[in-house]
Amino acid sequence: MIPAKYKSFFRKAAAFNMAAVILGGTSAYVLPQVTDTAIAVNAAAAAKKVKLNKSSLTLGKGENFTLKATVTPSNAAKGFKWSTSNSKVATVKNGKVIAKNTGTAVIKVKTASGKTASCKITVKKAPTKITLSKTSMTLGVKETYTLTKSLSSGAASNKVTYSSSNKSVATVNASGLVTAKKTGTATITAKTYNGKKTTCKITVKKAPTKITLSKSSLKLGAGETYTLSRSVPSGTASYRVTYTSSNKNVVQVGSGGKLTAKRAGTAVITAKTYNGKTAKCTVSVKAPPSFVLLDQSSIYISPNQTGTLKANISNSAEACNKYSFTSSNSNIVKITQTSGATCKFKALKAGKATITVKTFNGKMTKCQITVRKYSNFVKLIDKMKSKSDQTYSSGYPYVTSTNISQTSSSTTGGYNIPSGDDGAYMATIQYNQEKDSITMSYMFESKDNNNLYMTAVELDFNNTYTIKPMFLWNEKEETSKSRLVAYTSQVNAAKYSKNTTLPYILYEMDNSTISQDIQAKGASLANEQLKTAMIEWDSLLYKKYGMRLSNIGFTIWK
Repeated sequence: MIPAKYKSFFRKAAAFNMAAVILGGTSAYVLPQVTDTAIAVNAAAAAKKVKLNKSSLTLGKGENFTLKATVTPSNAAKGFKWSTSNSKVATVKNGKVIAKNTGTAVIKVKTASGKTASCKITVKKAPTKITLSKTSMTLGVKETYTLTKSLSSGAASNKVTYSSSNKSVATVNASGLVTAKKTGTATITAKTYNGKKTTCKITVKKAPTKITLSKSSLKLGAGETYTLSRSVPSGTASYRVTYTSSNKNVVQVGSGGKLTAKRAGTAVITAKTYNGKTAKCTVSVKAPPSFVLLDQSSIYISPNQTGTLKANISNSAEACNKYSFTSSNSNIVKITQTSGATCKFKALKAGKATITVKTFNGKMTKCQITVRKYSNFVKLIDKMKSKSDQTYSSGYPYVTSTNISQTSSSTTGGYNIPSGDDGAYMATIQYNQEKDSITMSYMFESKDNNNLYMTAVELDFNNTYTIKPMFLWNEKEETSKSRLVAYTSQVNAAKYSKNTTLPYILYEMDNSTISQDIQAKGASLANEQLKTAMIEWDSLLYKKYGMRLSNIGFTIWK
């Protein structure tokens, strides 16, 4: 029997038997040959299970990572054999994996008892850059935020290290969690295994003493959305603000303060800073609007002038907080600002554009904006509308001569023409809203032959400034029967002067035959009456509105 104190001198021998000579005292003992298993008194237990700390792993080309194996039971033999399925992609030695080229490989570990575990390795390109979710941010003292990283497309870096330039202001852990310590600034740096870097500047301010919302109360239509903005006192910060609704069935609220009105009712929205300061907004939800109106349906304006439109729904049972405004042609009319139900716009050049207002649920209406080339037209129309003694009505004369009284007679277009030693006359200027034009009319009744002459000119503000004057003559000279004869012509208003003679063309309204002499006389009368009418219109414009014909396009008429 071998004394216990000598057992530690014997080792296992796997391939051969050995003889051992043990010296003890003065005697020598010669042991018989035995196998190593017969003396493996303290041999380790066989591993029943092996596990790796990663079952899958993504590395960048050139990156390394050490896999760790654990066995069950814990006292099992720790000898492991490592192998790779693709040494061109990834190699392994004693658990240390080195990424060689892009692709995939399976790393396998095997125990002496034959138990195995594996880890799938995916190798991507080495990163050419790294970015963080924030390049700068402001936190309150004791506030935390986790920075997330992203790499160039198709690249990987399993290991990213984080560091702070000023740990007394802000610290960062291995996962990118930043903790604000005290007021000041610090730079957080993220670095990949191959040396690519990026930074985020952290500004730390005092913890807020209160929080304020942009609205303390709000009305929304069911289905409408609205985003509450918040603010904290100067010199303080709270990057993270949480929002809650007292009634999610009425109003839901998102992480950024975005409200969604669900159904009629009331809900209180609460905003809370990271350090527990709160603010509230009471939201009343009503039915969505069934229609929308604008305060004006048409506007006349000049280039570089500005205007304002206001929308409303005129129904207290409905609500709409925000309206959208669009211009059909932003080169003519540009919307410069919108706020709730108000839209401000600017005219850029002559033409027409339509501003459309639309509610959140698709109800809409329009306003036609006419931008006139000649700004004095706008001034003239505005002055006409502002006269307290005039009734605004499309086609109704705004201005008449003072010696004419209105009647129901249709003979002279609704006006009495009084007689005098030099004959009777009437001059009018009227605005036609539907056609957006001004018509200037002049009627004269001669005392000697009781002939009636009428001259009219229409100024169309939206087209070329060509006018087509018309002359009507109640001719009686060739027949005993009175007949109405019409003449028309055409001229550019900017070129018409007192010395201009127009080539009038006859238009026989009663289809009777008119001699050449009468035609010539009619053309002469037309030119004569137009010049007289121009003098009267010029005088009328100045008397009533302080303007002249030269101000509205007749540039050489003096």
